Amino acid sequence: MHNNYFFLKRLAGTLNEKLAGFAFGEIFTQHKDELIIGLYRPKNTFYIKASLSPLFTCLSFPEDFQRAKKNSTDLFKELIDNKIDEIRVAANDRCLQLISGSFTLVFKLHGNRSNTLLFRNNNCVELFKNKFPGDQQLALSAFDKKIDLSFENFLTNIDNLNKFIPTLGKENLAFFLSQYNQVKDNDAKWKALIEFISQLDNNPIYIISENDLPKLVLYKKEDVVRSFSDPIEAINIFYLLYSKAFFLQRNKERLLREKKTLIKKRKNYIRQNEQKLEELKSGPKYSQIGDIIMANLHALKTGLSEVELFDFYRNQPIVIHLKKDISPQKNAENYYRKSKNQKIEIDKLEANIRTKKSELENLTSQADQIERAVDTRQLKKFESEIKPGQSDAPLPYHIYDEKGFRILVGKNARKNDELTFKVAGKNDIWMHAKDTQGSHVVIRQVPGQAISKSVIEKAASLAAYFSKRKTEGLVDVIYTEKKYVRKTKDLEAGQVIVEKEKVILAEPINWLDRK
Repeated sequence: MHNNYFFLKRLAGTLNEKLAGFAFGEIFTQHKDELIIGLYRPKNTFYIKASLSPLFTCLSFPEDFQRAKKNSTDLFKELIDNKIDEIRVAANDRCLQLISGSFTLVFKLHGNRSNTLLFRNNNCVELFKNKFPGDQQLALSAFDKKIDLSFENFLTNIDNLNKFIPTLGKENLAFFLSQYNQVKDNDAKWKALIEFISQLDNNPIYIISENDLPKLVLYKKEDVVRSFSDPIEAINIFYLLYSKAFFLQRNKERLLREKKTLIKKRKNYIRQNEQKLEELKSGPKYSQIGDIIMANLHALKTGLSEVELFDFYRNQPIVIHLKKDISPQKNAENYYRKSKNQKIEIDKLEANIRTKKSELENLTSQADQIERAVDTRQLKKFESEIKPGQSDAPLPYHIYDEKGFRILVGKNARKNDELTFKVAGKNDIWMHAKDTQGSHVVIRQVPGQAISKSVIEKAASLAAYFSKRKTEGLVDVIYTEKKYVRKTKDLEAGQVIVEKEKVILAEPINWLDRK
C-alpha cells in the first residue's frame, strides 16, 4: 500500500510544494539496491532514500545522511546542480517522477522489478539497476495510463473490478468489497466505488498492524497504530517500523530454521546411537561372536561378507558380518580384539549421548528464546554461534553445561583460534592450561548472572584435561576475560598473548563422563 498509486499521488503533491527551488546535489549508491539523492537550496538540504530490494521496496526521506568514505558510487551525474521543476506521479501508475528541464528521474515502484530510470525527453538514458535491460526500452510517455471510470465500463467489468480500475490495488478493492459487496444495485455500487476512490485522496493516512508487520493504508481499519495527514511523515514512520519488524522477522525465521536443522540432527544422532548402545548392551558380545566363528571354521571360507550361524549362547540363529578379504580365523581375531574395546565403546557412546542431549536441550531453549524475541538485539547472542549458510558445518568446539552456563572447549589449534576470536564475547571467561599445549576453554556469560567459583573450577578441570598435562595430579590453569586475549600475525595457530591473567589449580577431569 505504501507504493500504491493513490498514496504516491498524495506524496508527490506534498513533495512538489516542499522541494520548490531545490537542485540535485549528489546522487549515489553505497549499498546494493539502495539509491541516495541529496537535494539542496541555500541553507537547506533534503534527502531521498530509495530502497529497491525485491523483498522490500520503499521511498523514505531521512533528515540527514552520512555518506561512506569508501564503496560509494556516483550515478545520474547529468542531473547534478539541475533544479527541480516539478514532482508528479505518472497517471494511474506507481511511478514518482522528478522533472528537471529535459530530464526526468523516475522511481518505478513495481515490486520486485522496481528500478530508477533517467530520461532525457522521452528516451531512457541511464538505469540504476542494469539487470532489467528491458527498462532501457521504455518511453517516458508509456507510464501515463488512461482509465475509463464510466458506468458503462463498470458494467462490462462488474465481475472483475480489478480490471475496471487496476490502480486501486487488491487491498483497497478488497476493503471496498467488504463494505459494499452486498449492494445489489449496480448504479449504487458504481457511485459508491467512485466516492471511495475520491476519499482516498483526502482520508487520513493510517499505519495498521497486520500479521506482526506494519502496513500503510488510506482507509480506517482495526489495529490502527498511528494516523497522519502528512504523507512524508507517514512514510518515514512506516519505513522505520517496517524495517525493524521485517528484519526481525527474517532473522528469527532464519535462526529458527538453522536451530531446527541442528535440533533434528541432534535427535537423529541420539536415536541412532541409543539404538546402537542398546544393541551393544543387549546383543551378543564381540568375544562371543569370535567363539561362534571359531566353532564353525570348518564350514566357512574366505570371501564371505556375512554368514548366518547358530548362536549357542542364545540358542538361536545369528547373522555375523565378516570382512571378505580376510580369512574366517582372522575375522574371529578381529572380534576378539574389538571385545577388549567394547566397554570403552559403550562408555564413549553414553558420554556422547549425554553431550548431544545437553546440546539438544540448549538448542530447544534457544529456539524458544528466538521465537519470543521482540528486538534484533535479543537475537545477537545467537548470531555468533550460528552463521548464515553454515548451520551444517561442525562446530569448532565441544559443548558442556554447568549450572546454566555454557562451557566451550576448542577441538584443535585452528579451532581454538576460531573459538576465541570468532565465537567468544569480549566479557566471556577464557581459560588455558599454563605453559603447555591444549584447548582454549570459554565460559559464555549469561546476562545478569555472575559466574560462580564452582563453574570456573569445572571449566578449569576441562582445560587441564584437554591439555598435554592431563596425566598430572594438578595443573596450573590461567584465566581472564576474553578481551585481554589477543593474537599477532607472527603467532601460530592456537598461540595467543594473554594479559591480566589469574591462575587456578585444577585436577584434569573430563567431568561430563562422570555424570
